[in-house]
Amino acid sequence: MTVEQEQRELRRYRTARDAGLSTILFVCTGNAVRSQLAEGLVNHFHGADWAAFSAGTMPMEVQKDVIKVMKEINIDLTDHWSKHVGLFDGCTFDRVVILCSDAGTRCPDFPYAGRKDQMNFDDPLSPELLAGGICFSYRSRIRSLRNEIQKAVAKYLKGG
Repeated sequence: MTVEQEQRELRRYRTARDAGLSTILFVCTGNAVRSQLAEGLVNHFHGADWAAFSAGTMPMEVQKDVIKVMKEINIDLTDHWSKHVGLFDGCTFDRVVILCSDAGTRCPDFPYAGRKDQMNFDDPLSPELLAGGICFSYRSRIRSLRNEIQKAVAKYLKGG
């Protein structure tokens, strides 16, 4: 991640706060799949009320299949990149949502969260899932995960 990208992301955060939007930070370990999906879904479907951001405790490259699966529902993540959760130190989010148990243990304290919650979703990059043949393909697993996150996050944002 470049300094320019970091500054752009922090500007996006300040703009959202200045506009009176509720802010939400999704955190998972790699910021490569789950948190990227959640950020894109919230900004696309709930952007009138919410500004979503994402980060990881050990950032990895955003998976190309994530970008392809989101394009299937007209959400463009080609400009997304993985961010370390430390980028948002000092930012106050209305909600911080941990999307995996690993991120919760690696980064358990979010002093900048108005509310902290956890929603666990399986890691599609986990060796157990990939080796176990649990899904027909990696992309189909991400597609299923996208749909699962979309339903869970919509319910969560409605207070359910």
